[in-house]
Amino acid sequence: MESLQTIDFPDALARLQGMLGKEVAIAVNLGGCVFDCGFKARLERVMALPDGDGVLVMFERGQGIAIDPDELEAFVGRWSEGASTWLEFHIRGGIWLTLEP
Repeated sequence: MESLQTIDFPDALARLQGMLGKEVAIAVNLGGCVFDCGFKARLERVMALPDGDGVLVMFERGQGIAIDPDELEAFVGRWSEGASTWLEFHIRGGIWLTLEP
């Protein structure tokens, strides 16, 4: 069993920064269905984009994802069986981005 709790973007950003240096499973899904496009990589950097256009989340080997806090809802997910948590971003247009250490 899992649960999702809405969080504000600064909290999500702090949680992302807490994952720096760790291997993270990244999944991109279409809301409501399993599209399951993803990869695993070490999270190397979280940085603001110029002109306040969002945040760039950089992984090893130059992989990155740009997110705009004005275009998403942020959640923290928890498994009921343990302390494992993940971040989930629901982006306008029906894309869900999940990051789990």
